[in-house]
Amino acid sequence: MICIAPIAPSIVLRLVCPAVISSVTTAVVGNTELGNCRDLTNLERLTTNAQDVTLSRVSYPSLLKYLVVADFKSDINRYFLGFFWWIAEPLMYVAVFYTAFSHFRSNDEQYIYFLIVGVTTWRWLAGSINLATNSIVTKKRIIGHFSVNPAIFTLSSLITQLLKYFVILGCVCALLEFSGQLKFAGLEWMLFWFASTLTCVLACALGVAFLVVYIPDLRVPISQALMLLMFVSGVIFPIDGVSEELRAILQFNPFVHIIEGARFVLMGESQGELPYDELSLVLLFSAVLVVGIAIASLKLATDIPKRVLL
Repeated sequence: MICIAPIAPSIVLRLVCPAVISSVTTAVVGNTELGNCRDLTNLERLTTNAQDVTLSRVSYPSLLKYLVVADFKSDINRYFLGFFWWIAEPLMYVAVFYTAFSHFRSNDEQYIYFLIVGVTTWRWLAGSINLATNSIVTKKRIIGHFSVNPAIFTLSSLITQLLKYFVILGCVCALLEFSGQLKFAGLEWMLFWFASTLTCVLACALGVAFLVVYIPDLRVPISQALMLLMFVSGVIFPIDGVSEELRAILQFNPFVHIIEGARFVLMGESQGELPYDELSLVLLFSAVLVVGIAIASLKLATDIPKRVLL
């Protein structure tokens, strides 16, 4: 199995710092006068020049790299134990759920591994969407000085969460291998599952990020909805145990098939079959949504900064 290198950040916290704004100007715009700006006063004095920067002159790869690296450094330095919490946090969730619900699955020796795969995958999905809700509105300083497509900030938050998940996934694979539960379904199934999942997360993240710009109060119901979805997505219990009527409704929840797919990819047929048809539909509809949101973001690129800066 391919070993995934552990690198990952969380959310950019220092973009409000004037020195950081100066660094962004140097990395993103090839303008010497802006690059030499070292404080917010000088940067504001040059705002007229900054406003002349067009989308074609903005180096999106440089900006994306800067945001991800800033995320990484911020997350490592935020706590004394640094990236240890990336692994400890989902394991604490697993411990709580196992303590609370294991007596319902007393005859299932694999339940702890069922939980580990489900919880770690869900933490990635929910964490990515939750962070995306604030990914644009918290970047007022950059949006106020540069003409950029706001979707870049959502993409940076998704990349940092994805890298963090790679670290956790590597640890989960090591644990499953050590316990004799790792039954890798194959690289082709892994890639198919990953493409479907990532496309779905991208569609959801971009959608909520742009919605929150126009309706800020949505942040709370989105967070609560994700909490509810965890209990109806097969994270704690397989949906096979519910009534047929409820199961038919839950089939419309894409996260059900994503969680089932993750367990199949890592633990093989002992956790059921890969929901190939359902994941294909998730991939198709998510791709259509991503394209639609991308087109809308181009049209809203000038309107969103006005709303963010209000």
